[in-house]
Amino acid sequence: MINRFLIFLLFLNCIFSKKTILDKFYLHSLAIEDSFPVVELFVGPSDPNLAPKVKLKLIIDTGSNLSFVRKDLLPSLGMKQSIESKIISGATKMEVEVVSLGLEDSGRKRIINSNFYLFNYKKNFPYDGVVGNDILSNFKLYLDFPDYIHFSKKLDIDKKYQMFELNQNIDSHLVLPVTINNKRFEFILDTGAGVSFLNEDSILKDDLKHLSTREYYTFTGEVKTGKTYLADSICMNMTLCTQNVEIMSGVSLGDFFGRENIQINGLLGVNLLKNYKIWIDYSEKKIYVRKP
Repeated sequence: MINRFLIFLLFLNCIFSKKTILDKFYLHSLAIEDSFPVVELFVGPSDPNLAPKVKLKLIIDTGSNLSFVRKDLLPSLGMKQSIESKIISGATKMEVEVVSLGLEDSGRKRIINSNFYLFNYKKNFPYDGVVGNDILSNFKLYLDFPDYIHFSKKLDIDKKYQMFELNQNIDSHLVLPVTINNKRFEFILDTGAGVSFLNEDSILKDDLKHLSTREYYTFTGEVKTGKTYLADSICMNMTLCTQNVEIMSGVSLGDFFGRENIQINGLLGVNLLKNYKIWIDYSEKKIYVRKP
């Protein structure tokens, strides 16, 4: 009788522990492909009776204000909407179809139901879409490259983390000040950028050393090439600095938001972010950063 009771308690403990973990985190194995953080999620109509879920390879992109999925993966629903997507070349207005989809993790636990915009990516683009800030902002996002991304309902930080305030006037993107070679700039935290980026005029002013030429994907999935340069250091503050950082240039993000009082100088890409553990608190507009 005692043994049966102990087994029953152990069974209850296992159920409770599992439920607690799943309520707190949605855990995804992470691969860095082409310098992108990529996760595989099961995606399908919000109503599970309409069609079965399919496994898609999606980029986690904090540099995109919206979420997109390949148009050829889903039937045309005839629901069109005018949107403005802000990308590295500026704001792009377009009319696209919108569909409500459900996202499930590898354990087939529902993460969220949300709108995705159907987009005609280039055929050779090896990904099925991006998860942008319209979805990510529903969670506390934890970035631990190159191993994990967590979608959480609450923060899990210790005293080793340092807090940074994001720009309070911008809702669609994560904007914070950084210093490059001891000069202050406003950067977007962009996990959709494999390489960090700095405006062309800033490259010329600082006479940065040309490093190489490398390929990158545009918003449409097209492959282009750009010049990269070497920054001696990129710092979030005096103690969180990364030395000898490769940065790309070629265009200007100065009018990215179309507002005179907000000038964007560049992007913090994965090649820098992978050096830290980062919590993003969208609701409080704060990020927490620590060294591994």
